[in-house]
Amino acid sequence: WLAQNDAPNDFVIPEGMRRKTPLGCTTFGLKGKEVSLVCFRAGNTVAQLFMIDRNALENPPPKDPSFERMGDWSTAVYSKGNLAFMVAAKLPMPEVQSLFAGAPIAMLRAFVAQP
Repeated sequence: WLAQNDAPNDFVIPEGMRRKTPLGCTTFGLKGKEVSLVCFRAGNTVAQLFMIDRNALENPPPKDPSFERMGDWSTAVYSKGNLAFMVAAKLPMPEVQSLFAGAPIAMLRAFVAQP
């Protein structure tokens, strides 16, 4: 569906998210660029995976995930290939970090520095 709607779709879902139940996807425009959104069931809430062409961003995120708490939301941002990603969920940070379980060692090292 994402490919049929000319939205970012050439991506690999983080290992931990693959074990979650997908709920659906949509697209929307952001400053003239298409964004893909895929939602997953994460306990009693929803984990949201946003994707955009990384060239559309002034400061795209690094390759390894960077984690941040924003109010009630835990987020992770990272880049892979030509896409930039953000995972956002109203979950404790360790649960968002667990969505990346099975990730390469470089990604796991990023977890150690997080509170």
